[in-house]
Amino acid sequence: MDKLKTRIKYHLTISGRLKSQLSFAERSESQKIFAGKRVLIPLIETSHYQYHHILGIGKALQLRGAEVKVLVCGEVLNGCEIKSVRNEGDKDPCWNCRFNVEHILPLYGLETLKIQHIMPASEITKIRSIAAKLISERASIQRCEINLDRSVQDSLIRYYYGAVPVDEKQVGKVRQDHSMSALLTAEVARRIDEEWNPNIVLCNMSCYSTFEAFYKHYSNNGERFRQISIDPMNYFAITFNQLDLYKFNRFLSYRESRISKLLSDSERALLNEFLNKRFAGHSEIFLREAYFKLFSKNEILAQLNLDIEKQNIFLFSNIYWDVGLSEMAGLYPGVISFVLCTIELLKNKPNIHLYIKPHPGEVFDSSSSLKGISQIVREKYPQLPANVTVIEPEWKINTYDLFPHIDLGVIFNGTVGLEMMLAGIPVVSTGATTHYGLGFAAEPYTEAEYINLLLGEKEFPKYKKEDLELFAYFYFIRSRMPFSLVKQVYGAEFAGFAFESLDELLPGKDAQLDHLCNCIMDLKHIVVENWPVSTPQKKQASNQP
Repeated sequence: MDKLKTRIKYHLTISGRLKSQLSFAERSESQKIFAGKRVLIPLIETSHYQYHHILGIGKALQLRGAEVKVLVCGEVLNGCEIKSVRNEGDKDPCWNCRFNVEHILPLYGLETLKIQHIMPASEITKIRSIAAKLISERASIQRCEINLDRSVQDSLIRYYYGAVPVDEKQVGKVRQDHSMSALLTAEVARRIDEEWNPNIVLCNMSCYSTFEAFYKHYSNNGERFRQISIDPMNYFAITFNQLDLYKFNRFLSYRESRISKLLSDSERALLNEFLNKRFAGHSEIFLREAYFKLFSKNEILAQLNLDIEKQNIFLFSNIYWDVGLSEMAGLYPGVISFVLCTIELLKNKPNIHLYIKPHPGEVFDSSSSLKGISQIVREKYPQLPANVTVIEPEWKINTYDLFPHIDLGVIFNGTVGLEMMLAGIPVVSTGATTHYGLGFAAEPYTEAEYINLLLGEKEFPKYKKEDLELFAYFYFIRSRMPFSLVKQVYGAEFAGFAFESLDELLPGKDAQLDHLCNCIMDLKHIVVENWPVSTPQKKQASNQP
């Protein structure tokens, strides 16, 4: 049935609409500002709607003179994000990608490569054998001077949505499949670089077995990797080079580019509007996934059985198998060890009560976990310590309604730490955060330092509120770049672009698109967050079927 719907949608909507939108209405003279530049797009798979966003940007770069090549899997990767425990019974999991590569990708007029064009079948078979051997020997997965162990492990956890079977024999085939993909993509990344030497590699992913090799190879060799990400905090914007947001020099560059280091009244109003919407539980993702219900203060207190005479510490965990989270390791290697070790440190402290709030997306997101933090905690502690409470996602308690009851907030990684600090709550962060090193949160290097912070025996950083607000404005508002190629960036099934013809993608037609293209091609001379506030008004093409 899904295949029939895909075919019908293509023939009735997508085909005609894209043919029109990806053509010129009146061929204008284009400035070949990127002539001679080579751009590689490791698209790999074409099942997620975001591949259209990336191809749309690729088309804009081509119109500015760049030579653009698109790399797709060609159905040779044993492991990829498309394949998971939820579709193990699907005899043809590659069907959707294959259909899109055959019917939709050609409409963009970009040169397409398949992995088979880079690696002959005999060498692909050899890579499969190498993967099998490495797994049987329990050896490290490495290729082209890139360690791929983490990407394989992350892919394994992703495959099972957190519920990885204990029996290694049961998961061995999946581990081997993703090892093969990691080894093969590392070799492909190297060969393309040797043969074509792209100036820029543009992608929407930087992790898992199919993408991490591209990220590492092209980041380590000339800082040529560029990433376009979607973010549920803003349904109408993209995030550029998301991992760079974890380097404080990105913020410092933005701050130095400003005339004033204090927020203007209009900037503060934008920040407050964003925060008020979040705190009220009215953000689009909260409403779409029905994360929260409305509870009174007394109902929350009764549910938590909160004792104000104690030090109430609230720990907020992440979806531990989520995109690239292992890259954020700090004091602890991952979210699970962070949660369990914190329980161990505090379980015999009767004057402290630890509340653990798993991410609501573990239960209510479209890609919900098969095994969440709550289950992991209860496996370790069938009888929870008396001073530990797990705030179950099913309770639907609004995270921000808890703020008045928090004496200390503890995070691994995530925006809730920044939001707590904006509400005046001291925060300990144990992993890499976007505000790491800026002096806002306590960031322990050792477990001894961590326990001293939890027990109130170590002083917390002191900072100016206006400095924190400027960073929050940078992160929540300016690091989300408006994206005008589609009407809605996050969570919208693609049914066409928001422009009517390629004429609208030419230089000078859309100031925000021009800024994005310049960020991609000339990042050293661009402050990413200084995107133009407005773009020329243009007629919007329909984005509805």
